[in-house]
Amino acid sequence: MAQDAVVRSVDGAARTLGSRRLADLVTGAAGPRPGYRALAQGLRTLLLDGRIALHTRLPAERAFAGALGVSRATVT
Repeated sequence: MAQDAVVRSVDGAARTLGSRRLADLVTGAAGPRPGYRALAQGLRTLLLDGRIALHTRLPAERAFAGALGVSRATVT
């Protein structure tokens, strides 16, 4: 399975979101705030907007941090 794949169940709900795809979704909303806050706000917005389905598995922190180009502490 590709790292960036979104796996969908029979009902069409996303179950796994790849690190590169999630990084692409959350970047661009950084603004003048610490990286961890920008990341948290980006994830919150994606969930509230429905762009990340409930119960979607997020990537491992090491892979996600690597895709974002930040330390693991930022995504923990």
